[in-house]
Amino acid sequence: MTLGEKIKEARKQRGLTQEQLAETMTISSSVIAKWESGAGLPDVDSIKLLARLLDVSIDYLLGSREAKGKPETSESDLQMTEGETMSENKQPFFSQDTSCRPQQPYDPGYAQVQLPLQSFDPGCVQEPFPHGYAYPPQNLPVRPRQRIRPNGKHYFSARTIVYPIVFIIAHFLIQLLVGVFVVIFYIGSNSFSSLINMALDMNPEFMRELWQSIVIPTLLYSSPLQIITYVIFLWYQKRKNRQYLLMRPIHATAFPLGLATAFGSLGIATLIIKLFEMLAKNSLVWQNILGDYQRSASGLQGVDLLLMTLGISILVPIAEELLFRGIITEEIRRVAPDWLAILLGGVIFALVHGNIVQILYVLPLGLLLSAFYIWTNSIWVPILIHVVFNFFGSVFEILIGENEIVQTIYIIFLIVMIPVGIFCTFIMNRMFRKNKKRS
Repeated sequence: MTLGEKIKEARKQRGLTQEQLAETMTISSSVIAKWESGAGLPDVDSIKLLARLLDVSIDYLLGSREAKGKPETSESDLQMTEGETMSENKQPFFSQDTSCRPQQPYDPGYAQVQLPLQSFDPGCVQEPFPHGYAYPPQNLPVRPRQRIRPNGKHYFSARTIVYPIVFIIAHFLIQLLVGVFVVIFYIGSNSFSSLINMALDMNPEFMRELWQSIVIPTLLYSSPLQIITYVIFLWYQKRKNRQYLLMRPIHATAFPLGLATAFGSLGIATLIIKLFEMLAKNSLVWQNILGDYQRSASGLQGVDLLLMTLGISILVPIAEELLFRGIITEEIRRVAPDWLAILLGGVIFALVHGNIVQILYVLPLGLLLSAFYIWTNSIWVPILIHVVFNFFGSVFEILIGENEIVQTIYIIFLIVMIPVGIFCTFIMNRMFRKNKKRS
């Protein structure tokens, strides 16, 4: 077996992907791929680190001695052996990816000392690193907060709880502050007393005016601020860890599969609302719950469709996906199994919607969004699904109006899409498992 084949076999036995091993070693996953394919060779320090991470001996990786019945090669022996070998062949042991070139800028917080320069081949003269550069990160001690478990997951820390809470509070705080300014502007340009009278009389016109003049403008102004806030945080996190926000190129079939599952989720939401309508006929409690939801939704009638499309169907999905998938699900995924990240991410997404009717019909959507985020390794597919769900669940229903024939055809279409969406979900999961096994 070649060195690359041994690295690949040991990595799979430890249950690690190339990305997880690369993150542990603080190098690029493409470097791991080159090692395993034989296109490049790890340097001596990388071999030592690989042996420690993969729980194998240096002798096993180098194949210089039999693993059984003979003492292992010590690090000093390894350096001497490699030095002798390279002196004879006059070929540097280092791969072209890492030899004699500056590495990442020196970070005082990353390591307190620089290790002395070691040259294993008298024929390979390494120039001193330029000012501001340090030795490869695999030579430096790993900070406690960067330590990773053998399965590739980070150890649990306070940030797993603190970051989601902080950003959920920030999400609603931005909406609240913007809403206050919108209300103040509305009071200054309109008769606020007439709005209060409509609210006290439970006038249907009140909900339309509320959505048109306060809710929609609040969403239009607060969503960009939320998006900017999340992008800044995610950019900062991605500088420290390129695996933080999943934005990898996706398979061509991911978008069609996501589109089908979006309509399937709408079908499930439609069935849940129909179930509530049946319960409301026999229960006063459910009648009040459903009545509150329907009065709120009725306010969308008569609202400017262009503004509603921009706010509810585009800006809100982007902001929510960056928060609930890009930050919350990602923080959970760092320390927990994928299935738990999908479950908790979906539940948290549903709970913040407040109204029990929305919580119950948004829960399947939340689970789906978290699953597709992890399965596709990309934030773009959940954004697409969320945009389609919000558009066809609000704007499109207003467009078709009260045309009973069109409404019936639309509902039948959504019901038919439920099994189709479930089938597409299974296909997406199968693709994810195959890709994970292959890597």
